[in-house]
Amino acid sequence: MKKLKLLAVFVIFVFSSLFYVNGIYGYLSMITVAETNILSINDKTSYTVIHEKMNLNGTTYTEYLSQTFTDIPIGTQVSPAVLSFTGFDSPSQQTVTLTTFNNTVIRYQYPRKSYNLTVNNSNYVTTTTPSGSYLYETPIHLVADQVDGSGNLFVKWSNNETNRDYTFTLTDNVTIGPVYANTFNITYVPNNGDSPFTEQITENDPITTFPDVEYNDCNSGTGTYQALGCTYVYELLGWYKEPTFVNKVDESFVPTADTTLYAKWNKIYFHNDLTVFDGTNYLDTEIALFSAENARKDFIVTFNFDALGSGGTSPQLLFTDLNEGTPGAPVYAGVSFKYMKDDNRYDLVANAAAGTGDGGRVTTQLNNFSVGDEVVLKRENGRFSYSLDGGDNFTYLNDFSNFDLFFDVPAVFGAGYSNANPDIYRYFKGTLSNMTVELFPIETYTIRYDANGGTGVMADQVIELGTNTNLSPLNFVNDDAAFNGWNTAADGSGTSYPINYVITSDLGNSGDVITLYAQWIPAQHFFVHFDANGGTGTMTDQRFTIGNPAVQLSANTFSRTNYEFRGWNTLPNGTGTHYDDEEAVSNLSLTDNAIVTLYAEWWKIQYSHPGDAVFDCTQNTFIDTGVNVFSSANINKDFEIRFTFKSVANDQIACTSQQPTIFNVKDESNSAMPGFNLRFNEKKDPLKNMTPTYKWKANGNSTNGSTIPVSNAPIEFIYRRTNGVITMFYKYNGTQSPVTTMITQSSWTLNQPFATNVAFGGYFNGSNQPGRFFKGVLADMIILMDD
Repeated sequence: MKKLKLLAVFVIFVFSSLFYVNGIYGYLSMITVAETNILSINDKTSYTVIHEKMNLNGTTYTEYLSQTFTDIPIGTQVSPAVLSFTGFDSPSQQTVTLTTFNNTVIRYQYPRKSYNLTVNNSNYVTTTTPSGSYLYETPIHLVADQVDGSGNLFVKWSNNETNRDYTFTLTDNVTIGPVYANTFNITYVPNNGDSPFTEQITENDPITTFPDVEYNDCNSGTGTYQALGCTYVYELLGWYKEPTFVNKVDESFVPTADTTLYAKWNKIYFHNDLTVFDGTNYLDTEIALFSAENARKDFIVTFNFDALGSGGTSPQLLFTDLNEGTPGAPVYAGVSFKYMKDDNRYDLVANAAAGTGDGGRVTTQLNNFSVGDEVVLKRENGRFSYSLDGGDNFTYLNDFSNFDLFFDVPAVFGAGYSNANPDIYRYFKGTLSNMTVELFPIETYTIRYDANGGTGVMADQVIELGTNTNLSPLNFVNDDAAFNGWNTAADGSGTSYPINYVITSDLGNSGDVITLYAQWIPAQHFFVHFDANGGTGTMTDQRFTIGNPAVQLSANTFSRTNYEFRGWNTLPNGTGTHYDDEEAVSNLSLTDNAIVTLYAEWWKIQYSHPGDAVFDCTQNTFIDTGVNVFSSANINKDFEIRFTFKSVANDQIACTSQQPTIFNVKDESNSAMPGFNLRFNEKKDPLKNMTPTYKWKANGNSTNGSTIPVSNAPIEFIYRRTNGVITMFYKYNGTQSPVTTMITQSSWTLNQPFATNVAFGGYFNGSNQPGRFFKGVLADMIILMDD
């Protein structure tokens, strides 16, 4: 037992000792680790990244952001990120090795960007920052003058800022300048004999107020009627853009250019209470019922027949507005009411269709007419009728709805005009009262066209009531749809009308505005492919919508050395259909997605002399082009010859006793001397007129064209042969002469090639030698041929 106890005590001691030792080791271990940690802290450092932005002075910087990073082992490489600021350039990213216990500072500086300021119209701008280069966010202060040098008012800056005193900060390249309003001249034509007058209006402003104008010609003339005093009045119907009064404008009208506006007047009535006519006097109403202005207006003429005088000739005219014309001319157009003294009856004549002699006359005998009757004559919607009881019962006499025999003979009471001179005659003897003539404005309605999703502009169409016409031609397009007629509703639920619909009955009432909406259906397209046909370059295929209005072909961009572009053709050999460059075309194909190829047509440049060519009246400057357009090889080819006449020398006539020839394509070696040229026929100094001549007959007779004054220079001449027909025309100062057909080869009885070439500065004589030399200057000579 004792041994067991001693063994137990020993075991306990051993384990206790081990525990004690491990506790000391653990403690020492803790101390060792702690020391290690202290050493690690001593081997670490920190760094700070400072971001600085440049100030507006361009030299100093202000700190924007500071970032400090700690506990970084010494020896570590760091690459702090660079920031990005609008309007500042970013510096290069730095890479730094941390080699010290001290805090490392890494500094990023961001310079301001420079931008260009351009101030247009600077002579009208006051500023401390004129055009130049400035740093980002530089304050810009601009003050524009109120008025520019032409008196135009400041409207805005070019960036649409409307404040004349304008400040902003520069954040990009800026081009800016003051915009001054154009002022448009509005010329008002009163149409009453007064001189037109002009007012100015600022661009983009409406007219706002029309001028006050009057139409009063009561005191403008002399004679019996004026002595009695005028009692009629004129009413201003409005201002129109055309003298034919088509497009009326109101106060909201904003002109876009200098504009002339025409006043439209309506003569409301003539009135005279009572006049005794003694066979020598008459009343001139000064109203021409059948003038171009009034012929389609409705009118009412009234008068009371109070007494019939005795004596006088036959017939006597109570009222007339009749053009009797002259012998052989259209006569008796208009209306007249007359007393046939010899037969003691009254006749009413209404002639809507004129003839000669008594032709075209429509007459009714008013056997039941008597003293005390009240006469009413009226034209309403073109139909002429009359009443003898003051207007209760009307009798139709004639139709003036298509009347187009305009004349300016005025309506007259108590006499008439014998012819167009005019001479007054056929005086009435008696008494008339309550004489009135009243005109009514033409009744119209307006058709307004709405593109309804398409593009383009179509003017309103004003239509007179009772007239037949076509709807306006379509001018809207829609690249993604095809036109399918018009409809009174945008969604197609109203009344439909086809393109170019013929209006045979009115679509509306007087004053109505009817909107027609274009109707579109899913489009079908064809494409035009452009083939250079021997030329170089590229052109994109052009898409067209089937059924839409014509659209211009793309402008040619192909080129070909020693050739000139002459247009397009559906066949590469030029024998198909020809189209000019940028010609408007439509429906070249009616098949969806079809491709139509157009081939470039080229004419070869056979001869070219760009710029001036000075001729000194000798063979030294005579130009033999070497081109014979009538050789056996070329006689049937189309050609074009162009050149510009610039001047002729004052001493030209002293150079040669023969006719100086500027340009020659005549074959003098042939006894008939066929061909054509441009020469001077005069034998005096200085020469003033050029004469184009041509001979094309077996007998050698020449034909001279109209002389052309040299004073029109520079003059461009163009000679062309197309399918055997040779023509000539010329241009100067924006004017083009008529095209003259000189020669038709199909009727050329000589039928033989030429022996001579095209020449400038003279001609080839019968021995093929130059002569008749020209002294002066030509330019830009060129000969093209369809080879």
